[in-house]
Amino acid sequence: MSLNSAKTQYMILATPYKHRVLENKDDSLVLSINGSSIEIVTHQKSLDVYIDNTLSGNIHCNKKCSKINSKIALFKQIAISYC
Repeated sequence: MSLNSAKTQYMILATPYKHRVLENKDDSLVLSINGSSIEIVTHQKSLDVYIDNTLSGNIHCNKKCSKINSKIALFKQIAISYC
């Protein structure tokens, strides 16, 4: 069994400072499988948990808060329509 390079992604876990240092370098890390390059990502969703490349949890909190706020707004509209 081989990896599907179109569906494969990678993430570099490091501190925000280390990411800035890596971004400023001219030679960027490029991974490839059988000649096709693999996409680098800054965050990934796995089992309904968002993991970012600094492991800070900010993206996960923002996504969950946004989802909760939309549900609260829906409840408010329902409550107004019954009053």
